[in-house]
Amino acid sequence: MKLVALLVFSALPASTQPRVMESVVPALSYGTATCSSSVQMQNLSDRLVMVDVEGHKPSGALAPMVDHPDISVQLNPHERAAYKLQIDEPTTSAWVKIREHVPGPGLSPVVAVSGATECIIGDELRKGGARRGLSDAESLVLR
Repeated sequence: MKLVALLVFSALPASTQPRVMESVVPALSYGTATCSSSVQMQNLSDRLVMVDVEGHKPSGALAPMVDHPDISVQLNPHERAAYKLQIDEPTTSAWVKIREHVPGPGLSPVVAVSGATECIIGDELRKGGARRGLSDAESLVLR
């Protein structure tokens, strides 16, 4: 009986099977006294979404998330979440792979993914996208 179910499932077209959408956020800064990065996700749908957030050191070794012991993250409808990696050594080359589990046919990926770096320079907090370097022309200054 199990064999029959397995054969039927494997014979289904790929469009009817669950799939995974991968996103990568590169060039994240950690371990410095002045800069820290985070990866942000937003569920743009009315359904619950499961994602895996896999942090990596520049060497490719896994890095845990701060205050979140699991790789799996559940995003409720329209929820936003931001996570930082636990990396102590100075780097600007950490990266995060996000895998969104799309459960079935007719459903599209719905998680928006981005990265941000915050740096304290003097008495100013400057924010910038993780995919771009910070410059005075691009940064947002908060006082």
